[in-house]
Amino acid sequence: MNSYQKNIIVLNLKNAIYKNLEYWFLEDYIVKWDSTKNYIRKRLNENSTSENPVEYVFLINDTILGFSCKNEYSDIKYSNLLIDDLMLLKPISLTQLELYKSVIIDWIFNHHLKNELVFKAIQSLQKFEVQKHQFSDFASCVCVIDAVDLGFKLNDFFAPINQKFKNIHQFFCTQYETNKVLKQVNLTKVFFIDQLVLGYTFQMEGSSKEHFFWSIYLEEQLFLMDKITFDTPLELKVDTILDKINLKGIENISITELEFLNKQQYES
Repeated sequence: MNSYQKNIIVLNLKNAIYKNLEYWFLEDYIVKWDSTKNYIRKRLNENSTSENPVEYVFLINDTILGFSCKNEYSDIKYSNLLIDDLMLLKPISLTQLELYKSVIIDWIFNHHLKNELVFKAIQSLQKFEVQKHQFSDFASCVCVIDAVDLGFKLNDFFAPINQKFKNIHQFFCTQYETNKVLKQVNLTKVFFIDQLVLGYTFQMEGSSKEHFFWSIYLEEQLFLMDKITFDTPLELKVDTILDKINLKGIENISITELEFLNKQQYES
């Protein structure tokens, strides 16, 4: 797994074997919430009859970030329920990050940049109040900085061939009934996770309303991440299962593993 990929998990459901998924749930303990497991099970079950099956599911610390389907491979459908939780996070002021200001600026516009030391510094300053959040497992992994004093505007993110940028531009044109938005919309906050820019908020001059958008390069970064696959038949071994029993107890082995042991004992 990539060194910067700590809280983000990408599941590849293409040709996934259901038993493999269940075995992974039991074996790795990465997904703990039943609601998350049931969501993934539901998606995989629906794939067998769907003309547009889900191919990838993206998780952040046991929370569904989004998914992508076969016919819209590069288009991730994000869970916008998470946005309210993001907006509750208290941003870190730039004065606290003065030493890292130039790196942060580069980070915002160079989506390939990774800097673990700076990210850890930002993390150490992030305040988090768990009782405020519906998706606390997700929000606890995110850092947000107050970017108003950086002075950037939507024009600085100008990417005319990027559909995500076009969507942001069109949103402000429609919302505020004007075509002159590029130099009138200000960057107010930037959200980070695992050394990636997760998203940002923009605000029209003269308005008190901030609007959140997922980073226009987030999808590209997510698809480059290591993926967990479930399409290879499981290869069970007696020694491996016995080691697992010794470490975790017999109650923690799967039905498939137990049946395999019983079969081996019968055949011997």
